[in-house]
Amino acid sequence: MDSQQNSSLNSMFLTVKTNLEKIESLNIPATSFEYQELVSKSLYLLEKCEESVEKLALFSSNETIEDYQTSTLEYLLIPILKSNLLKRKIENRLSLLEQSKDEVYYHKIMNGIKFEPVEQRKIKIDRFKAERELKNRIENLENKIHITQQQSLKKLDNENSENNESDEFDILDEVDDMDFLQRDHVVLLLALKAKLAIEELISIKSEVDLLSKIQNHSSFDDERNRSGGSDNRTEKRGKDVSWKLDTHSYTSGPVDFNTRNVGGKLLDSKGKPIQTFVITNNRTLIKEGVFKPGHSLPTKTLDDFIEEEFARGNVITGGGKEPEPKEDPDDNDEEAINAETMKKREWDDYTDDVRKGSGNTTNKG
Repeated sequence: MDSQQNSSLNSMFLTVKTNLEKIESLNIPATSFEYQELVSKSLYLLEKCEESVEKLALFSSNETIEDYQTSTLEYLLIPILKSNLLKRKIENRLSLLEQSKDEVYYHKIMNGIKFEPVEQRKIKIDRFKAERELKNRIENLENKIHITQQQSLKKLDNENSENNESDEFDILDEVDDMDFLQRDHVVLLLALKAKLAIEELISIKSEVDLLSKIQNHSSFDDERNRSGGSDNRTEKRGKDVSWKLDTHSYTSGPVDFNTRNVGGKLLDSKGKPIQTFVITNNRTLIKEGVFKPGHSLPTKTLDDFIEEEFARGNVITGGGKEPEPKEDPDDNDEEAINAETMKKREWDDYTDDVRKGSGNTTNKG
């Protein structure tokens, strides 16, 4: 039974990784049905993976990373992948963000972070360099694994074609080497995801704070509207702009000028307006469509972006090469002295023949 569950867990996790690759490669909006459907399916499979991991009791707080098999280590990525997918959903944004953070690690990391600008900038640069180094090491390991697999397949084909029995010790050595490479790859991947998770938690905190303020502000406005507690300034402002804005739809019906209900024709038979109107009635709809959950908000300040560009080495500092100072002609070099003298004489002749300002004939006919 355990072997069947383990096999099912492996297949589900493999499907999730394939779906994540598809999501990253999709060139469609995050709000599209196809994108959101793929995210929902992957989340469902990850929840099933979590249940299987719990049933199989694969992990324990008393064990270290050295105690786990290589095939089991990869399942430690499930919470990180789930958090990543939850952030890609668009409905109930605040609730999803709360789900995507682990409360224990969230408060531990947030309390340990120093928010002084200078120290925070230095921490970000150091973290960026560490992430870049990890990515390079992971890429090198992936290339090495690919080459090793190709060599093993080629060797196996040659042995099969020659009908020779392969040496058992050679096969075991190759399996051990491959397992060692794959284990290093998973461990480095876990280290990279852990560093990226810190950035994600900081980003989640900023977005949660912003959405909470917006929600509280909206709740306050709704409560004030229900209680009818608007002040005189609000009422006066409403009267001042009532002739400018029109949120009613232009449907057929009589016009009541006392209640300012809009309906029927805008112009009479002589072409004169019989009611207040605006050119378009889509202004409210357009206003409500701004900054929806799918809208991409800035993730970093200009200072942070410039610091990262400096860290990547994409910024050229300093000016160009300074011009070499012009050397004075040697007193013993007659050719250089004669050339300098001729140049000065030509300039004197030119200034004698051409009057100063004679070339500027703009607006003088």
